[in-house]
Amino acid sequence: MSVDPMGANQSKEWLIAQTKPRAEATALEHLQRQGFVPYLPRIKRTIRHAGKFTTRLEPLFPGYIFIGLTRSSAGWRSVNGTRGVVRILASGDGPHHVDMGFMRELFGSTDAEGVLQRPVSDFCEGQKVEISVGPFAGMMAEITTISPKQRINILLQVMGRSIETTIDSSNLSNA
Repeated sequence: MSVDPMGANQSKEWLIAQTKPRAEATALEHLQRQGFVPYLPRIKRTIRHAGKFTTRLEPLFPGYIFIGLTRSSAGWRSVNGTRGVVRILASGDGPHHVDMGFMRELFGSTDAEGVLQRPVSDFCEGQKVEISVGPFAGMMAEITTISPKQRINILLQVMGRSIETTIDSSNLSNA
């Protein structure tokens, strides 16, 4: 999927298409054949099956794919008939356009193949953070791992003991 998502044309608008279950790769292939610029950000996921660990690529947003169109393109409706695609997400009488700031951040977080290289959030493993809400508000913690869904495992010092717990990234602030 080596594609320059922003391309030389900065007048590109990005739409989101809902795909059939586990049909993101099929949709990607058929959209490319039709001349569209599809973008499928993926993440490396390590799973354990039958005692063996394997790493595979999975969609960062399962069930969805981004499609770049130039402002002069009027053929976005043909995406709905593409193999693997359920429909373009729309609002009112036209397709819903994705914020360009979000797309730039996403492109900057992935490599040329669309594989996530760094978390989309501002946090990283080993970072010291402050809990901003809940009963532990104001306490300092250290990030141990970050999941693809921005759930963060932190190591917290409570009463002289280290406790590992999971928290949503929105409940943390930089220390």
